[in-house]
Amino acid sequence: MKRTVLTINGKKDNDIELPNVFETEVNRTLIHRAFINLQTHGFQKHSTKPTAG
Repeated sequence: MKRTVLTINGKKDNDIELPNVFETEVNRTLIHRAFINLQTHGFQKHSTKPTAG
């Protein structure tokens, strides 16, 4: 897969060849599950009762 590299001004600089991994389709379900996992990772159970989880 060839892609064009642009300069910071938006002008064409050169073309590069990307690895085949960039041709795979995006798995939106997998990305969503990873995002939710990262977002909820920091949550801790809490309660006003000392014996609660």
